[in-house]
Amino acid sequence: MAMNKIIHFLSVFCFIALIAASCETEPILELSQTSFFFSDQGSSQTISFSSNKDWSASVSGGTWCTISPATGSSDVKSITVSVTANDTYDDRSATVTIKAGDLTKVITINQPKNKAIILLKKAENLSSDSHTLEIEFKTNVDFEIIIPESAKSWVSYYDTKALRTEKLLLNIAANKSNKARSTEIYIKDKTTSLRDTLAISQDEQNAYWVKEMGTLGAILNQTQKDTISRMIIKGEINKADFDVLKNQMPKLIYLDLKDVKCENDEVPYEAFGNKDVVSNLTLQKIILPESITKIGAFAFAECFGLKDSLILPSRLTTIGDYAFSACRGLIGPLILPSEITTIGNRAFSRCSGFTGELKLPSKLTTVGIEAFRYCSGFTGPIEIPSEKITFGNNSFIGCVGFSSLILPSGITTIGDGLFSGCSGLTGSLDLPSGLTKIGSATFSGCVGFTGNLVLPPNLITIDNFAFNGCTGFTGSLNIPSKVTKIGVYAFKGCTGFTGSLNLPSELTTIGSGAFSSCAGFTVLNLPSELTTIESGAFSECTGFSGNLILPPGLITIGVNTFNNCTGFTGTLNIPVGVTIIEEFAFNGCTGFTGTLNLPSGVTRIGRRAFYGCNGFTGTLNLPSELITIEENAFEGCTELTGLTIGNKLVSIGQAAFLLCRNISGDVIFPMSLNSIKPLAFFFSHKASAYRFPHKVPIPYENGMLSISVPIQVPFSAVSTYKSTQGWKDRNIVGY
Repeated sequence: MAMNKIIHFLSVFCFIALIAASCETEPILELSQTSFFFSDQGSSQTISFSSNKDWSASVSGGTWCTISPATGSSDVKSITVSVTANDTYDDRSATVTIKAGDLTKVITINQPKNKAIILLKKAENLSSDSHTLEIEFKTNVDFEIIIPESAKSWVSYYDTKALRTEKLLLNIAANKSNKARSTEIYIKDKTTSLRDTLAISQDEQNAYWVKEMGTLGAILNQTQKDTISRMIIKGEINKADFDVLKNQMPKLIYLDLKDVKCENDEVPYEAFGNKDVVSNLTLQKIILPESITKIGAFAFAECFGLKDSLILPSRLTTIGDYAFSACRGLIGPLILPSEITTIGNRAFSRCSGFTGELKLPSKLTTVGIEAFRYCSGFTGPIEIPSEKITFGNNSFIGCVGFSSLILPSGITTIGDGLFSGCSGLTGSLDLPSGLTKIGSATFSGCVGFTGNLVLPPNLITIDNFAFNGCTGFTGSLNIPSKVTKIGVYAFKGCTGFTGSLNLPSELTTIGSGAFSSCAGFTVLNLPSELTTIESGAFSECTGFSGNLILPPGLITIGVNTFNNCTGFTGTLNIPVGVTIIEEFAFNGCTGFTGTLNLPSGVTRIGRRAFYGCNGFTGTLNLPSELITIEENAFEGCTELTGLTIGNKLVSIGQAAFLLCRNISGDVIFPMSLNSIKPLAFFFSHKASAYRFPHKVPIPYENGMLSISVPIQVPFSAVSTYKSTQGWKDRNIVGY
């Protein structure tokens, strides 16, 4: 019985052990799929699996494929596979191996090749001739050629077997038009959107490529040089190439340089022009290079044949001296690019065909001498954009079309002749308050102004000819207080002024002809500090009236100073500092009345100094220091009733007192007198006698003394006079 229990126990134990052994876990490693595909662009994918054991993973086949993580427990049942973009032109694969216990699974990773169409040259620029264009490219796909409908008339494709893998041939027809053309050709994968693009451009006819500067002469044969009239140049050129165009191509009338690169980005000195002689007369149209920044001196000077508009490139900064001087055929507006800083001397002188407004760029710093001289076609306002611009003399001389003038508020100086002859300017001229100087001839000949001339309070200098011939101004003229000198002919011919001429108290000098022919003024008040009135200062100012009061410090009364100023009245007192009364000083001043008072210091009275001053009355007392009376000095002073001569007088000029018919009493000549010219006292027949102290007669001149008036000489000299030629025929009496 006991033995049976033992056997039964052992049997049960073995059964339990067997059951326990049979219950130990079997290893598991299962995959849903064993092959994965990735695009050629690369990506990452998560691969899941089943396992009840710790596991590990590895990858082989290249660094382009990586995994994460590389190990894990039974709790982690996936890995991430990352694949980079395939930049090769072949398919590629890798394997991922996963191990769990004794089990192993292999996963295949596949990635296709990168499809490619690669043009080795993506653009072709062709001459106007026909071409067979061989295009090299690389590809790993079946391709097709796409030519746009608009280009099929001049681009076609040779489809040959040899060309399908490495090359294709395009047939390019000749361009016989005067317009360049371009298109894009596409080489495309037949099954996808993959493609590459070839850009083709073809020049218009008459286009010539210069690939190396200085070689244009070698590119053209002699027949071409002799016959070409229309030419388009591309590439790069220099002075040597311009010399070919200028000197070796006599029939060239049209030249397009738009796409040319010039040496130093400059159209060179005398490109087509000439400094000394008339230049190219054949060239009618030029299109300047877009890339240039400078047009050299004399580049197109005297090129009379240039016609049509002038289009200046946008990058241009400098226009050299005489660059377009005398290009009279250019027409239309002159548009100066915004980058312009310098316009040289006479750059556009005598370009009379320009029309429209002239707008000066804000970056402009220099405008040369006579830069726009006689450009008479401009219209509209002329605006100076900045006071920082330096203008050469006469920059706009003769530009008669401008309608108005706009000056910057900060300007202090207006240069010589800047607007001389700009006769189209109209309206009042109100000059900026900060202006201190108006240069020589600045507004000379600007006859269109109307209204007032407002001179700024800070003005110091009014230079020679500043407003000469500006006939349109009206109203009074007020010269600012800081002005001490008025230049030569500064206001000559300004006939529109009316009312007073108000001169500043500190004025010391009035230049020659300063107000000559200003016929509208009515009142003249000369300042007390005035010392010099130069020749012709008020000549022909016929509107003045009232007394002429000459300031006490006056020293010089110049030639023609008050010539024909007929309106003055009253007596005329010459200040004591005056030593010479120049010729024509008061010629034709018919309105003076009363006595003429000459100071003792006067030594010479010039020719026609008081000619026609027929209002003077009473005795004329000539100064004791007077030496010379020149011809016609007092001719026509018909109301003088007496004459007193100082003891230093040497000569009396021809007709000096002609027609002074009312001089009466004895006319006594000094011993110093040695000459009386013909007609000096002709018609002075009311004199009682002409008395000479000379014992030896002075030379006798025909008509020098009125015939009816007796001649008194010392008793001891009577016989001498009566025996001397000329004198002997006169009534000689002794005293």
